[in-house]
Amino acid sequence: MGFTLQKTKDDQLHQHKLYDDPVVLCVPHDGFDAEVAPGLMAEHVLQDYYLLTHNHPVYWESLLSDIQTLFPRTKTMKVSQNHITKRFIVSGLGVSFLPKSTIRREVLEGRIVQVDLPELKLPIVSTYAITKYDHTLEAEFIDFVSQFQFQ
Repeated sequence: MGFTLQKTKDDQLHQHKLYDDPVVLCVPHDGFDAEVAPGLMAEHVLQDYYLLTHNHPVYWESLLSDIQTLFPRTKTMKVSQNHITKRFIVSGLGVSFLPKSTIRREVLEGRIVQVDLPELKLPIVSTYAITKYDHTLEAEFIDFVSQFQFQ
């Protein structure tokens, strides 16, 4: 059994969607209280920081094209792994678009802030469980994992 962010193309494997996950703009916490601080503007954030890209295998090509059309002065840097991307964001080295479930802890701890971007229709990505066999044991484990709320 394995977990993946992409649909399998192998007909011999059984794929089960676990959940859908909205992609959100993630920025370093600015140190202000969210209740009284002025809202962060996506346009300013994308001009002030590097946009850390290609940390997810599904959505970056089309999303990056849309971002560069709306915000042509956006500077980018490829970072291929989510956990490195999050460390860079927390350290104030950049911003990125990540699935909401991957930043849940950092948002709760006040290390990352989610910024709205109404000008752009952000993607929704899925997480899948893949099994070689479709037996009772695999189905029970997938049912168990599916009970958790990941967002």
